[in-house]
Amino acid sequence: MFAAEDVNGIFITMHVADEQVLFLLLTADGTVNRMGTGSEDNTEKQLFIDQRSSEMFEALKSRIQPETTEWEGGYADPEPQGKTCCLTVGFMNGDGEESVCKFQYGSESQGPPPDLCQLVISAIEITEPWYQEQKQLTSEG
Repeated sequence: MFAAEDVNGIFITMHVADEQVLFLLLTADGTVNRMGTGSEDNTEKQLFIDQRSSEMFEALKSRIQPETTEWEGGYADPEPQGKTCCLTVGFMNGDGEESVCKFQYGSESQGPPPDLCQLVISAIEITEPWYQEQKQLTSEG
C-alpha cells in the first residue's frame, strides 16, 4: 500500500444481495463518476460521468485516515447476518498502481472498519450535490 499523499484516485463499489448499489470514482484530474446511493434499497442505476475541478477528489483525499490505507486484500465475515454485502474500496497512485480492499459482510452484521465506512459516507456526501445536479439535468432533457 502507498501513503495517502500518493493517492491520485479513489474508487468505491458496493453490492447488496448481488445488486450494485454504489459505484463512485474520483481522481486528481477532476474525473467524477457515480451511480447509486449506497443504500440497501437503491434503485438508481444510471451512471453519471463528468470532468470537473479536482475539488471533490481533494476533499475526499483529505479524509483518508492513516489506518485506511493499510487495509488491503479481502476480508469476509464468517457468519454474516442479513443480506450479503460487499464493499470494495480502492486507491490508485500516479503510476497507475492500485491497492484494493474488499469486505464481505451481512447487512445486519458489524461491517467494515469505521475508517472505511466513514470514507464511503464522506464520498457520498461530497459528491451528493453534483449527483443531484446530474439527475436534475437528465430529467429535464
